[in-house]
Amino acid sequence: MKESRAGPGSEAEVDRGSASVVGAMLMMAAVAAMAVVAAIAHVAVMNCRAATAADLAALSAADAARGLTTGDPCDIATRVARGNGAQLVSCTEVPGLAGAIDVDVEVDLNHWVTVLGPARGMARAGPPAEEVSDPP
Repeated sequence: MKESRAGPGSEAEVDRGSASVVGAMLMMAAVAAMAVVAAIAHVAVMNCRAATAADLAALSAADAARGLTTGDPCDIATRVARGNGAQLVSCTEVPGLAGAIDVDVEVDLNHWVTVLGPARGMARAGPPAEEVSDPP
């Protein structure tokens, strides 16, 4: 009987070390997947921050527009947005709705996801709707 021995150039020699390469590739794929998940989570958090800043800025501006607080509505909206980590993009009174304000804000994303642009939040606030009562 002949004994088979793995010598140089045999199939066993060619496969030696391939598990290390496959393992390294799997690790790189896992790191890339975690980076994508982290980027998506960051964008989601910043969108929530922008929405919150827009809501608070619009509510504060609407209070000023109705005379409940003193000051210019858009100046107040700018201060409130800045206090919540956002920049005010626009602040307009809603035509036909006395005391209602539309606010648009932006929150910058981290430098590694800036290709997605800033997170934006928009909100409208104003006085409560008047209730229509039924005749007795």
